[in-house]
Amino acid sequence: MRIRTLKELEGHDAFEFSIFQQPRIHWKEDSLYIMDDDMHEMYKSIVKFVPHFNYYGPTVIYFEEWSKIYHDVQEVFSIKQDLESIEHLEVLNIWMQKNFSEANCVEILGI
Repeated sequence: MRIRTLKELEGHDAFEFSIFQQPRIHWKEDSLYIMDDDMHEMYKSIVKFVPHFNYYGPTVIYFEEWSKIYHDVQEVFSIKQDLESIEHLEVLNIWMQKNFSEANCVEILGI
């Protein structure tokens, strides 16, 4: 799994981790992105804890849900000894924690 910024995107098939706001604004500079091809393990954990996850649209994620998702994905990457993915997961977790300190939820915008 690799976390990207808007400038690093290689196409539009990406999940956008965004600060929740209305109206929804897509492709923001302060969002983080995961390409569809890199989302496999994260997707499995997300739907485990957020069954209503919208693959093609917006889904609000709360701190409690993120905490479960994060620990689940971290365990999978640790078992696989996927150090690069663990590093990228940590970048995402720091971003998520920062945003949860400012708001009670974040949003994942599907592809």
